[in-house]
Amino acid sequence: MPPSFEYTIDTAWTKPMVDTGDNFRFKALTEHFYNQGLLCRTQQENFIFIDTSNSWCNLASHEAMARIVDVAEMKNVSVSQDRAMRSLSRWVIKRCNSRVTDSLPISVCVGTRRFELDIDDETRSIRFIECRPLLHDIANVAHPGVSQICIMPIDFDILPVSFIFPGEGTIMDYIGKLFVDERDLVTFLWHVGNCILDPVSRPRTLMLVGPGGTGKSTLMNLLMNCLIGCCSIIPNGSLTTTKDEMSGDVSDAISSSRMTICVDVDLRKHKLNMSVFKNISGSDFIRIGYNYIKTNCSLTIGTNDLINTDEEPDYLSDAIMRRVVTIHMNVDAMTVPPSAPPETSQSRLDFICACVYIRSRYDSIPVRPYTVLLTLCNSKMNDAIELIEETHEPISAYEGYEVILLISYMLKIPPESVTSKARLVSTFSVFTINGVSYLRGLRPIRR
Repeated sequence: MPPSFEYTIDTAWTKPMVDTGDNFRFKALTEHFYNQGLLCRTQQENFIFIDTSNSWCNLASHEAMARIVDVAEMKNVSVSQDRAMRSLSRWVIKRCNSRVTDSLPISVCVGTRRFELDIDDETRSIRFIECRPLLHDIANVAHPGVSQICIMPIDFDILPVSFIFPGEGTIMDYIGKLFVDERDLVTFLWHVGNCILDPVSRPRTLMLVGPGGTGKSTLMNLLMNCLIGCCSIIPNGSLTTTKDEMSGDVSDAISSSRMTICVDVDLRKHKLNMSVFKNISGSDFIRIGYNYIKTNCSLTIGTNDLINTDEEPDYLSDAIMRRVVTIHMNVDAMTVPPSAPPETSQSRLDFICACVYIRSRYDSIPVRPYTVLLTLCNSKMNDAIELIEETHEPISAYEGYEVILLISYMLKIPPESVTSKARLVSTFSVFTINGVSYLRGLRPIRR
């Protein structure tokens, strides 16, 4: 019986389908996309990784076509875009079909390399699979060409090969003492990993709230050291400005960074500018000079005070809730044994790998119930903790509904909005009984 399927090798696979006489365009696409592993086919659709926005895009999208045109240096495609793009589109589709995957690949940029990740949850390990070197024969990893191919890499002079969580853990041991609860440490690691892992699912804002001397500056200094090359600092008044648009310094910073830090936001004397706050971590298009650039920048904020939800009701909007998580910093840093954070390349890269592993394990940011309550209530938190407590015990439907009513009354929002906004903060914060949603791990205090 003859075989049910036969095939032969396409010997012309590496050649362009149309010989234009100027094959430099195909060479440019080969070097920029195909050799870097930035083309694939999944779920019967073709995708291209847009390095300028750290995201996978459907090949049929305008953003994908615009990037191909840019890389191929086609200056006059407006005359007949369909005709000009036809050969290139077929070529790209052909390369996408050479790499069929179950899901969109994830990767990280370190130094002059892009690595795809092979993650094994059973052994809690990551194997780093190196794509073709982004730059050849260069001695300086800060070479300007790096940012043109490997978008916003972390500036390391060593490269990861494999990692088993928690790794050496020297930096995590150092910063773990600064968190009230180790689950807040996991939230912090996820936040850092989310800005590193490509594609960035959704940039987030992490607010570190607490009095002076609780380790907020220590954590942010650590971020600046570990994310060197893709982390920037914006002035303290950037988020409380009364201007409608962000300043040029802020827009330049977030357009060229994976993480932006604002060390000390004064919420006691000033209101948070919700427009600027939303735009920084909104994965939106912002104006840089005469151009509009899509950002994928996370934000970490340090502040001594909470947001007044009465004076700033926009804080409770869905647009803000899906962006922000607030962590309470309440450990007296002076009680922590004095030591300096490890600053070797090995320790910093070990920490980065731990963040990437935590981010890869959880699709949504893991947040403990107390932190969800703080994120929702903010300035009403003192009232909330007089009535609501965190628990590890099972919660009845009656207790769950009472918690929702209490929060609804404090925030002056409908009861159904409480669970919907908590779900925006984190999908892990909500559970369901008989089709009705409640907040996980929170119950009313019985006196």
